[in-house]
Amino acid sequence: MESFEGKVLGNRYEVTEMLGEGGMAVVYKAFDAVENRVVAVKILKEEFLANEEFSRRFKNEAKAIAILSHPNIVKVYDIFFSDKLQYIVMEYIEGITLKEYINQQKIVDWKEAVHFTTQILRALQHAHDKGIVHRDIKPQNIMVLQNGNIKVADFGIARFSRSETRTITENGAIGSVHYISPEQARGELTDAQADIYSVGVVLYEMITGRLPFDSKSAVSVALMQVQSEPVRPRDINPMIPIGLEQITLRAMQKEKANRYRTASEMLIDLDEFKRTPAIKFDYPFATVSAREAVFVNKSAAADIRIRDGYGREPGYRRPPVQPGTVYDRAPQKPEPEEEEPAKSAALPILIGVFSALVVGIILIAIFVLPGRGGKTIDMPELVGKKYEDVIKEYDELSFAPPVYVYNPDYADGYVCEQSIKTGTKIKKSTVITLSVSSDEGTPVVSVVGYQYSEASSILKSYGFSVKVVPEKSATVKEGEVIRTAPAANEVAQYGATITLYVATKDENAPVAVPDLTGKTRAQAEQALEDLGLKLGAVSEQFGTAENQGYIIGQEPQADAQVKPGSEVAIIVSKGAEQDTTVTVAVKLPTGSGSATADAYLNNTKVREITVSLDGSTVRMDFTGRGKENRFTVYIDAFLLCDGTIDFTADPPTYEISMDNSASYTEKKAVPDVVRLSLSNARQLLEGEGFTNIKVLEQETDGYTPGMVISQSPSHSATTYSLDREITLIVARSVSADPWQNEPDD
Repeated sequence: MESFEGKVLGNRYEVTEMLGEGGMAVVYKAFDAVENRVVAVKILKEEFLANEEFSRRFKNEAKAIAILSHPNIVKVYDIFFSDKLQYIVMEYIEGITLKEYINQQKIVDWKEAVHFTTQILRALQHAHDKGIVHRDIKPQNIMVLQNGNIKVADFGIARFSRSETRTITENGAIGSVHYISPEQARGELTDAQADIYSVGVVLYEMITGRLPFDSKSAVSVALMQVQSEPVRPRDINPMIPIGLEQITLRAMQKEKANRYRTASEMLIDLDEFKRTPAIKFDYPFATVSAREAVFVNKSAAADIRIRDGYGREPGYRRPPVQPGTVYDRAPQKPEPEEEEPAKSAALPILIGVFSALVVGIILIAIFVLPGRGGKTIDMPELVGKKYEDVIKEYDELSFAPPVYVYNPDYADGYVCEQSIKTGTKIKKSTVITLSVSSDEGTPVVSVVGYQYSEASSILKSYGFSVKVVPEKSATVKEGEVIRTAPAANEVAQYGATITLYVATKDENAPVAVPDLTGKTRAQAEQALEDLGLKLGAVSEQFGTAENQGYIIGQEPQADAQVKPGSEVAIIVSKGAEQDTTVTVAVKLPTGSGSATADAYLNNTKVREITVSLDGSTVRMDFTGRGKENRFTVYIDAFLLCDGTIDFTADPPTYEISMDNSASYTEKKAVPDVVRLSLSNARQLLEGEGFTNIKVLEQETDGYTPGMVISQSPSHSATTYSLDREITLIVARSVSADPWQNEPDD
């Protein structure tokens, strides 16, 4: 393989050293003579120039990131393609990969993990908005800078989602198997939601210190991505807030319909979580692991059903899960005995994974750490030398990431201080920290606890201006710095103004309201008293079972500047809201017999009872939660009463807003009296309460005189008020021949 060290590309890029080698490209460090800056040059290997697939992938990466411009995405400055040479000129990043950072930290603090994830999602949202899907999000492709910012890199297998969405079985373009989405593992079309799944896996790894699925076989891992559920993060690390666990598991949902649709949608939940770390999301599916699934014995034969993490209805039969065993979660259907049940399900996955392994070398990390020696040497004099030259000349030494500072005595990019004195005996493994002069900006140094004059001098030596704001404090000595804005380690431009909040005993000095969230009422009262503030109104709201008794809100908010003696109102969590029952007294109307009473709560039928229409009062129980609830009671479709219930009151209260019992008119169905005698018909109708009976006679044949021929209303399911007029047509005998009694002429 040809080396490009010492060569000049495009009459401007002076290649200085190789940074790393991947499956299809080599990355070099170079100096851009035109722009006077250090860059990284990614050059496609010579053996792949004639390979259409690799060349296409390389060009695709260039196309993808060339149209992207975002602070959390590695910048592309230039691209060059010819038959003999293809390269991409990119931003040179000094830092470590997120994978290396996770390995160092073992478990990343959840607040820092949220910080990293937020930046990754912002980068992806920008890419997705441009129609680009990364498809290989993993910690190895994410660079962590010294200031805590990140850069997403390596769009080598990215796709333009609106034009190219080939599957892995077509071209083997699969991401790292530990981070790929189930649809990628199955060889299906991929879109932005595939990146969301990968972000969920990265977040899972950060907060737990382990991968959700791991195995010695790539095929096994791919199968797990499709079929298995991860252990809940809180079971591994109990310090993880439940809201963050829910966000992580939602991003990792195997069904795309249950996963976040966009990066911005996931960002909204992360922002909500950052505002209220005790939050518990009400997702439309259960974020539980398979081992927490509910098993129900249907018979002595142990016909077992499982409820999985997608909220699907129970009905999936399988034996209990054994460690290391992978099961298909789809509903099982009878299979011909000669067929293998798992063959058809696993085949596309196996094809996809084995296709990926053909070009699996592209998944090797580009950046490799050089070996470190252990020989004792004299510490050299590095101050005054160009930092880039130092790193190249003393590549056998171990350097920590440089600290960039403002120093007017040294040009930009030159070492102005070293952590170990010249001549000191050191091993090559000894870590050396260098301060490098920079004109671009620097993290704010921590001066909390310093006297303000000393803090001011320190900050000014870094090129900052200083503003002093007195702030009353009972815990910090007068004249000492309480905090700064921007805070320590935040990057600020040279010449920017850093505000020092300095402790004072001046009774009239403003006071910064402390953050009371997570404290008890007694703790908050003491914290306020220490600052000369008072506890104001105390109210309660429902929260979660975890934060019951702790403060979940305050006004004014933390860090607000208020006058001494000001009041701070707090909201204390009452814990998770529980269902409560309230008994409502309902007056029944006066009538005859019995009727059906139907009770509704918020338009949902909750009770059906038979009552006597005797004007008495019946007690009905309603169970629910919340402040504003509407109940209604009907008697045979007649609205008897309605009102409101407040389940949050102690005890719960109700108010009847409408009582129609006095205006109730009893209704019944008219009985069938046709072919009954008039006397029997009257008796039956009056027995049901119908007393307004009208009788009409009609001469007819075929009926016994006095028998009811017809009625109105006729008998049906329709009900009528008891004062409704009932008309009965009764038969009478036909009169004798009017001529038979006439005398003969």
